[in-house]
Amino acid sequence: MDVSIIICTWNRAESLRRSLSSLTKLIIPGGLRWEVLIVNNRSTDNTGEVAVEFEQFLPLRLISEPQLGLSKARNTGLASANGKLIIFFDDDVFVDPFCVRSFWNAASTYPEAKLFGGLIEPLMEGITRPKSSFLDDPFFDGLILRKDLGPKGRLLKEDEYFFGACFAVKKDFLNQSGFDTHLGKKGNEQILGEEIALQERAKKGQVIRVWVPEAKVNHIIPAQRLSYSESGRYFRGMGRTHSLLEKPFFFPRLSSFTLFGFWAQLHFLLGYWFQKARGEQCN
Repeated sequence: MDVSIIICTWNRAESLRRSLSSLTKLIIPGGLRWEVLIVNNRSTDNTGEVAVEFEQFLPLRLISEPQLGLSKARNTGLASANGKLIIFFDDDVFVDPFCVRSFWNAASTYPEAKLFGGLIEPLMEGITRPKSSFLDDPFFDGLILRKDLGPKGRLLKEDEYFFGACFAVKKDFLNQSGFDTHLGKKGNEQILGEEIALQERAKKGQVIRVWVPEAKVNHIIPAQRLSYSESGRYFRGMGRTHSLLEKPFFFPRLSSFTLFGFWAQLHFLLGYWFQKARGEQCN
């Protein structure tokens, strides 16, 4: 098996349906052997039924992981995957038809590389964005799931990271450690950073990471994600993640002052110091 696509999901059946529908439009190179693994992470909706619907259209297997947590689900998917190259997608993305082919080509072009990050463009639902917006500030990249490191494929720099909604890893690297289960979302708990910790381990081992802009997804951003309640929850989780990763403390400065930006800064700091007080660390 050449490629395993893993999508972990929790109670987002309709989002999963749209993501799987986009996979049916993939343009796969001739002779490439591939599979799709859906890891149902203790969903209580009709996630399983949606996955089964696509078994006639995709080389799909449905796996269950009863312990809640994205990192745990990803490790479960990894244990069942047969591919040499593992591609991870979120359950709320539209995958570009050339995405898998682009990751596979990059893995061949850079045989010594182990990790590959893809382009993520936000697709706003029910939101009209002005041409100039406070959301253009890089501090909000994670909130709206935006990652664009330029139009040319290249090696990633020391201070550059890809996001977890669209990336690929060679299985021999993942087999060494997998994902840190202290990190990653657990239901509604917004702890993040499992893919950042993976890249930190790669950097320590001088493992090559590659930016692959042709490997593209559109990440669906519903209007409620930009509400004060949802954004506050996200930035508290971001602050906690920053603490768990033992990153140096910093005050998130923005290019311009807005009430929403101040709200985001405040909740980032609340999350950071809350986690510091708990004293927990990732592996």
